[in-house]
Amino acid sequence: MTRDAFPGCGRFCEIALGIVDGVAGDAVRLAFHGEGEALDRAALCELLVRRHNSERNPAQRTANAEWIDVTLDAEQVLPALRDPRGYPDAECWRAWSGLHRGTWFDVRDRFDDNAVWYPPADDDAGSGGASWWPRERVCRQRVDFIHADGSVSHVGWNRSHPDVPFLWGWDPKNMGSEKGMIGTTVGFPFHVADAHGILWMTTKEAFLELARVCSDGVRRRAATGLAGFGQFTIK
Repeated sequence: MTRDAFPGCGRFCEIALGIVDGVAGDAVRLAFHGEGEALDRAALCELLVRRHNSERNPAQRTANAEWIDVTLDAEQVLPALRDPRGYPDAECWRAWSGLHRGTWFDVRDRFDDNAVWYPPADDDAGSGGASWWPRERVCRQRVDFIHADGSVSHVGWNRSHPDVPFLWGWDPKNMGSEKGMIGTTVGFPFHVADAHGILWMTTKEAFLELARVCSDGVRRRAATGLAGFGQFTIK
């Protein structure tokens, strides 16, 4: 199956803004939820938090709450959508930087899902072709998705700017050519105690992600989607 192809900056910005507008209008439409009917912000947070706290897919030994030792309440996540804020500086990305090794548990299957999230760096803003895209330099984090032998499978990225009230990224998932509709991602960051969180959205899926150093000294990441779960260590 082919990966989603980057649709060009102009179309990317249109897709991202559509996701942001859905959140602002309290009517989030995700193709992987029912028939794409709208979810309000509270309902989306409650759904993802319930899945994080207690649900598992086959072959998954523990729920994500146990994996990362953080049980959530929807009210801890909801402000990220009601009053969205981006990252004020590059340091915020360092909680996510490192070699992520782990497993994605799909509805029927499981597979290795490894990646290198590089330290953040300043990058030319480029020409986003949208009013929200910054005109000056932005923070960019490169993400290399890797095979088990360490070779690079494909490349994505995350970006932020202190004047933009959300994060934006490119994650070309192996789900067929969707003209940017699955690879374009928008993130809404939050914190719960010492855990760093981002609620990522595409036009089809939403992912509630947490990263923290756990009590055993291991840095872990948990990702909870509408259809699957991911559990990773970060080194």
